[in-house]
Amino acid sequence: MTRKAIWLSLALGLAVGCSPAGGGGGPGVNPNPNASPVEYTGDPESLPPGPPLGSATLVATIDFDAGAQFADPIPEAARVNNFTPGDWQVSEGRYQQQAEASSTTLSVRKYTGNAFGAGGRMPSKYRVEAVTWQYRWVGVDQASNPGKLFLIPYWRDEDEYVILSASPTVAESWIANGVYPGRPWPNELKLWRMEWKEPRLVGQAVNLAADVDADAGSVTIYLNGEPQGTFRRSFITNAPHSFALASNGNQVRYDWVKLYRLPGASDAPAE
Repeated sequence: MTRKAIWLSLALGLAVGCSPAGGGGGPGVNPNPNASPVEYTGDPESLPPGPPLGSATLVATIDFDAGAQFADPIPEAARVNNFTPGDWQVSEGRYQQQAEASSTTLSVRKYTGNAFGAGGRMPSKYRVEAVTWQYRWVGVDQASNPGKLFLIPYWRDEDEYVILSASPTVAESWIANGVYPGRPWPNELKLWRMEWKEPRLVGQAVNLAADVDADAGSVTIYLNGEPQGTFRRSFITNAPHSFALASNGNQVRYDWVKLYRLPGASDAPAE
């Protein structure tokens, strides 16, 4: 990780809110108000483990060198709800979001490949796994960095999805059901939350993964290979669904995105 002091003509602020995009809990360190902003950059020196294979069958490891099998699923009419296009590009075999934006916004890229079905359709039972990290941030203290890392293992549309997030201090998972980035989310939509023992720094990778069982209406969450719980919600059904990557105005990279079939899975019907 490299650092260099730079001067900003704009004030740097923290997001306020309870949604996974803006806000998040956890202790932070109050930076010196007279300190100069610093540019932090980096890529991981080591990779965190993913979930044990168990009964899952690896179907695809997404090769970003062959292009990004992802697209912006947000209709223009929904931009008012704090969804931004972002600037997603393939760079050195990784998929990165490189635009800076308000941390109360969300930029989404939905899977469009055909590992299981046309247009990114996922089967009824599957695992999705991704390694992601923040490669650049400008600020004073990394514990107060509002940038988050995301995996959306279950995506129906901009109104209905399951999202995993990891800030520098907190990891959590939420149900989005008619709620939007940068606005308060009812606590009953939260599935799980934990605080890091030490702040996650720029350049440190996180492995986010989930087993989705749309037949049973459940999602099992993994953080760096460790299961965090299985949660059942009537919201999770076998209606057409995919998965997605996201950024809250955070400069992030994704790699080692893997898709698995779980026992008993049925593929999406042909359209």
